[in-house]
Amino acid sequence: MVVNPRMDFGCAAYCRYAADCLGVLGPEMLAKRNELLKDRVALEVKGLLGSDFQRISHVLKVARHAEEVAREEKAEPALVLCAAYLHPFLEGPDPQGPHMVLDTLERLGAGPELASRTVEIIEHFLSGVADSPEARVLIDAHRLAAEERKGA
Repeated sequence: MVVNPRMDFGCAAYCRYAADCLGVLGPEMLAKRNELLKDRVALEVKGLLGSDFQRISHVLKVARHAEEVAREEKAEPALVLCAAYLHPFLEGPDPQGPHMVLDTLERLGAGPELASRTVEIIEHFLSGVADSPEARVLIDAHRLAAEERKGA
């Protein structure tokens, strides 16, 4: 057996079938996959919000603060940023919000665990329950974004 030095498994970073195709993914590939996921979620949310520039601005501020605070708090960055980008879709009374968030994440290649944890973090944030580092980060990031908006 000979290894092809030109073989590129970069597709494993974004393909939802990577584990089926390649087997167990290594930690660096999973990290790269989650890094790409948060970027795809950001683009998807911008598309979903359309021309609602006020909500887009709010989401981007929350995400920026979440990324900074997540580093300090040693929280899982992909989880925190997915929650930061998608939190507006659970803020309203729409009972389909959690399903929409789960469907969006799974369509973009998130695993079921990351998708369900993202919904859980957003629900904890909305109820004010900070029982995980990620929920605390989202609460703090949202507060910082609100303070930034008041100061502007």
